[in-house]
Amino acid sequence: APEKMTDKMVEFTASLTEIKMCEGVPDVDLSKAACYSIGDRVVEVFDSVEDHLNLLQKCFDFDQIKQLMARDDFSFVYDSMCGVQGPYATKILEEVLGGKPGSCINATPRPDFGGPESSWHGHADPNLTYAVELVKAMGLNAKGEKIDTGKPVPVFGAGADGDADRNMILGS
Repeated sequence: APEKMTDKMVEFTASLTEIKMCEGVPDVDLSKAACYSIGDRVVEVFDSVEDHLNLLQKCFDFDQIKQLMARDDFSFVYDSMCGVQGPYATKILEEVLGGKPGSCINATPRPDFGGPESSWHGHADPNLTYAVELVKAMGLNAKGEKIDTGKPVPVFGAGADGDADRNMILGS
């Protein structure tokens, strides 16, 4: 969506003063996989990260990707911008594929995508303007020009917006 539109959405959601909830519906524990009967309905809770991981393992050669991750000449950074894909990135890229711990940054989802105190001011959009931490980690400024960060620049960088349907990929 155009930035003008997403700015209006952010502005509108910030003005919400209440959330209405259904009454009489029992609490469902979303932290573990299980099936719950609620009236004549069944609610199934499943681990969406594991579900996605299983699908990706059918599509990609994880052994080859693990070999890449283990190479001394390969490094990466992945910025989730406090969006929903943070737990997916950490589990898959760091835990399963063996990426260096801490390579997935801003990987804890937040309802405000980091909020006004984040360097991207809660505007989780993977571009040179808003993916500030990823862009800097890759040794670039907001114009895409090289800068000195005082740290080694990763070989590969990527980021995603809040719901992970838009991405940015950078390489050194």
